[in-house]
Amino acid sequence: MKSFTKYVVSAAVALVLVLGAKSVANASYMQSGTLQVGSTGSQVLSLQQTLNMTSCKVASSGAGSPGMETTTFGPRTKAAVQCFQSANGLTADGVVGNLTGAKLALVSGATVSTGLPAGCSSTSGFSPITGSSCNAPVSTGLPAGCSSTSGYSTTSGSPCSGTPATTVFPAGCSSDVGFSPTTGQSCSGGTTVYTGTGSGVLTNVNTVSGYSGLTLNAGEQNDKVLGAQFTASGGDMKIDRLTVDFQRTSSSGYYQLSQYISSVSVMNASGAVLATVPVTAASDITTTSPDTFEFDIAGLNYTVPNGTTGSLYVAVNVNPTIDSSNASGNSWTVSVPANGLRAIDSSGFTDYYPSGASTLASNTFTVDNLSSSGNVQLRASIDPSSPLAYGQQVNATTGNTANVKLLAVTMYAKPGSAITVRKFPVTLTETTSVTGNVAQMVNNITLSNGTASYTANIPAACSATTTTHTCTVVFGSDSGVLNWIIPAGATQTWTVTASIAPTSANFAEGDSLVASVDSASSWIGEGFDAEDSVGNPLSGSDLTGGATGNPVGFFVNGVTVTSAGTSASVNQSLNSATHETGTFIINFTVNALNSSIYIPKTATSATPATNGGHVYFSLTDLTSASLVSGATGSVTSTTSVSGDTSTDFYVSAGSSRTFTLTVGYTATSGTSGHQFSAGLVDTNYSLTSGSGYKDYTLNLNNIYTNPPLTLS
Repeated sequence: MKSFTKYVVSAAVALVLVLGAKSVANASYMQSGTLQVGSTGSQVLSLQQTLNMTSCKVASSGAGSPGMETTTFGPRTKAAVQCFQSANGLTADGVVGNLTGAKLALVSGATVSTGLPAGCSSTSGFSPITGSSCNAPVSTGLPAGCSSTSGYSTTSGSPCSGTPATTVFPAGCSSDVGFSPTTGQSCSGGTTVYTGTGSGVLTNVNTVSGYSGLTLNAGEQNDKVLGAQFTASGGDMKIDRLTVDFQRTSSSGYYQLSQYISSVSVMNASGAVLATVPVTAASDITTTSPDTFEFDIAGLNYTVPNGTTGSLYVAVNVNPTIDSSNASGNSWTVSVPANGLRAIDSSGFTDYYPSGASTLASNTFTVDNLSSSGNVQLRASIDPSSPLAYGQQVNATTGNTANVKLLAVTMYAKPGSAITVRKFPVTLTETTSVTGNVAQMVNNITLSNGTASYTANIPAACSATTTTHTCTVVFGSDSGVLNWIIPAGATQTWTVTASIAPTSANFAEGDSLVASVDSASSWIGEGFDAEDSVGNPLSGSDLTGGATGNPVGFFVNGVTVTSAGTSASVNQSLNSATHETGTFIINFTVNALNSSIYIPKTATSATPATNGGHVYFSLTDLTSASLVSGATGSVTSTTSVSGDTSTDFYVSAGSSRTFTLTVGYTATSGTSGHQFSAGLVDTNYSLTSGSGYKDYTLNLNNIYTNPPLTLS
């Protein structure tokens, strides 16, 4: 089971940081300005030191823990501040203002670092504790040649603001060449430390669809069989290792994976290979059972900047030839096991995903010999550039909204033959409309392959009735066929965009649209037409795959909502006699479109209701896979603006504002030891304070606290 505790990446670095600074008594905390997430500097250091003298510690180990305080105000510092505020009867908003500062000033006994080696009170002589020279510099975690985050290194010329990886050299050394003038030891053996921005976690860790049920063919290279997508919250995150399991799921074929593939790779969204493990490398592969093979693929060094979404893909290289007896009936499942993805934040803490007993994907694939599967095959799968669910601003009465991206599809022709696609079907589905049809929502739809594009009108059959909410558009049927050629062994990205009509054309604000390339088995019936290099038509087993996009919602006077980071912590000060209380933080940003809007100040875990006047959340017991009752919630903002009312927050037209949803829950005897995660379910909004609330739920299923929090 995944523990919420984070571990320092390098024991050597941790030892230097623990032993390398002497602590002395510090004067009381003094408030000199407001502190909040994103603040940096010596006052943040003093804040963390003061908090660590209370029961509301920033961290129990590693960066932020007593003796290892930092100058960065991140999610853990905010959680500790909220704990302290709650314990002292203050508003638990995680912002250190004058009232909180006054309470902190009453705390005594905090410590402050002198910047000298342990046991030293000056730079003269040697430490009575370690025997090391008191003139030996203490690791700062900054790039070599830097004494602060400003300017450039005097030894390397690199920015002192830090890069995703910085090497900390032995005492007295500024490079890995020569020997230390202070210790006489070799300067080689520096330790690499990740120095991105902020303390972070990965949220919204999900499987990328479109890579299950594939048929791989002999000789194919870098065939993607699994995709993972995630968002960095609270700070940059570096993914350095991925564990992947392959398991034979049929009784036919050979049990050794090496009979089918030669290597396994991890790729980023642009297709660059980050690392490759040979299937026969005994040091890189562990056979956990006769038919299950586990790869630990390290050295990825894939950084996800704070607030952005990244993705990684598992790909395989198929053997040039597959024995016909092995090809018959074989089937494999590929997955990332629990704790199989390792990520490191800039503080040096390590987290593992997915947590608990869950796995990431259980995609299936089969491997065929060219001679048995034929020399022609066309495969469709979701492309990494396909958008997540999002809200799109559209017009109310006049003017179409052009180039609204709905879907991106990877089209692949296997090495046996180039394929010419003459006609290609795409299905559009209204997911929420109850008043109009697809033709009233969509003016036209365009398919592009990077060099050519084809715009098709919506078929008349799709406007026959107001209840026609699904419509298949066949590109190549309006004004000549496509005749798009995919070379043998090549991939192309095909993108679907639409021109959206005004909402006055009989569809409601908040309605959404999904574009999909249906399962290949239905292409022929939908009007698909393609041929190989000698003119033979494709059919049946020549076609495989499919791709379904995410909903795109349309708004005129509404809102869009995005995640601004999440965190969760055990609030020690609120512990009951026997059980712990968890605090779950969800920061979300609301963007008001054409009109100013209001967001309710109240939060509830009740069933969402239109015009309910709340921000709705859920708390899930992941151990029992059930929703939890009894959780409390509140919505706050770090700022007060003109227009706020007693019941609602105000967001002016064309602007955005970030809010914090705080969820609290105390474990019971029945839930003690379980893991919990809070999620944003429905953000009500209105054009008039106190009435006329509408729902926003479009992409909120992707906004939840991760990693889960265990409560005892």
